[in-house]
Amino acid sequence: MICLLTFLQAIQPLSIGLEKTLKAIVRRKTLKWREYLEKSGQICRNIYFVEKGLLRCDYTIGNKTVSHSFRKENEICASWASYFSQQPGIINIQALEKCILHYIDFEDFYMLTKKFPEFNSICWTLLGKCLRTSDQRLMQMWMQPAYNRFQWLMSESPDLLERVSGKDLASYLGIGPVMFSRLKSRVSKQIDKV
Repeated sequence: MICLLTFLQAIQPLSIGLEKTLKAIVRRKTLKWREYLEKSGQICRNIYFVEKGLLRCDYTIGNKTVSHSFRKENEICASWASYFSQQPGIINIQALEKCILHYIDFEDFYMLTKKFPEFNSICWTLLGKCLRTSDQRLMQMWMQPAYNRFQWLMSESPDLLERVSGKDLASYLGIGPVMFSRLKSRVSKQIDKV
């Protein structure tokens, strides 16, 4: 809980009332490796903060699973379209490592945005960050050749290469597993020469 409060404080100072309310309503959840947090077809009722661990968000097209995003320590996670519409979503959220999460449910989230202006401001800041990240991923991933996508991943989240399977990262980059393996080998050889 302390790491969540620190995360929010870094965006904007919290009033004593907001901090006290958060301590009363935020819940804690742990997940085991490969345990699902949310599944396609469910309504997302919570916004999660990752204290420890790694989550994969994916969806299925036909018989193919596509990695949509990864959420790690000090990041927030939800099936956003489902959460804000309160309709069944298409996103699966699964633990790739043992996770410690903190979450706020749908009703409490809206209560906080109405009651505490600083929480509303924090949410707008986080929303802006999510949109910028999404736009950046779109530009870097889908408008670039495979090698540039891999380079982008290396510069933005190099730790994912150690924490996520090649198959899942290939799906995230929109390339095949064989191409991913070749790119990883090529980049490793370039690093060894330096």
